[in-house]
Amino acid sequence: MAVSCKDNGCGLGDDQLKAFLTKDTSYKDDLPISGIGQCKGAGRIQYFHHFAALSIDSTFRQGTDIVRRQMHYSEPQKQIDYDDFKSSVGNEGDIGTLIQLEQFKDTARSRIAHGETLSHLFSAPILKKQMLVAFLQRLVGLESRLGDFEFEFLTSHWKSEDQVETLKRSDLPTVTAAPVVQVEERDPHSGDTLGTFQTFKLSHYQLDAAVYDLPKSAIAFCAKSSPVKNITARYLRTRTEQNNPVGGFHHIVLIESDFLDGHVNEQRDDFDNIPEDIPTGDMFSDAKLSYGSIHEAIDPIIDAMVTPADWKKEDIVLIRIRTARQVAPSSLPGHARYRWARYLLHNPLYPSKGDIIKGRAG
Repeated sequence: MAVSCKDNGCGLGDDQLKAFLTKDTSYKDDLPISGIGQCKGAGRIQYFHHFAALSIDSTFRQGTDIVRRQMHYSEPQKQIDYDDFKSSVGNEGDIGTLIQLEQFKDTARSRIAHGETLSHLFSAPILKKQMLVAFLQRLVGLESRLGDFEFEFLTSHWKSEDQVETLKRSDLPTVTAAPVVQVEERDPHSGDTLGTFQTFKLSHYQLDAAVYDLPKSAIAFCAKSSPVKNITARYLRTRTEQNNPVGGFHHIVLIESDFLDGHVNEQRDDFDNIPEDIPTGDMFSDAKLSYGSIHEAIDPIIDAMVTPADWKKEDIVLIRIRTARQVAPSSLPGHARYRWARYLLHNPLYPSKGDIIKGRAG
């Protein structure tokens, strides 16, 4: 499988190439474009987690000249240097960049495919839907600067005809709600509150299923406006709830914070140094914020976002939390008993909202 991406941007000039070759670059921070700064270039590192070969073909303007710059990389080559890029005379009509990834790694295939064929996972319709979710926050934030943009997805397979889909500015939904919550930090060793807070923004997109034919709802912690950690199953607990409209709507809830931006791992598929709870019992831990504290603040808000209006959510949640608290150890402090209740509320062995509503739970 090969993946190509072509744009009509300014090309890979000297400044852009220098940034490309610098791992923790701050190049974008100095650009006067809101929404793309505070990036360190970790995204391009993902190429090498998934593919063993990379080619770049870029044309750019250099003074009055047009220059074409090309590079080909394949494992077991250890690094990419400036000298790996070869320059020649280019054509003005070709200004832009083409990146092609080849030799899809077996380790990545097993992690991503889960038995699905690559021709399905990377088909044009699926790519369009996935990109809408993955880049939604960034596209909405840059909408006024991007103008009437268009992404074209083209997939070719030797057994079938080419598929083509487009994602346009008119496809972008508007945010339904964007509440902001403050999560208080705790002493890493005692668990006592510190009086300092981290800010989290929850962007909720409630999408009419008749208009947006998405494969599933998505609720995720984000870094740099892109989903990193999927937590959909915490709120929509059954696959039926996750993969089908809820009350006629798909839901996308994207949780953003400077705190999350600072803790995303290099693979951008999880976060580092965020414990489940505080104190952790680890004498060397310096974490002041835990998933427990974050969920304590955001869970009631997200539950309200994704629960249909005709469900008696208050009765269901109160019953389930009351039941959970009854079995929580009485020796636990109040905030820990609440987290115990929240754990049981979202535990896969505990009855789902749907079970209780339909009378299947005891």
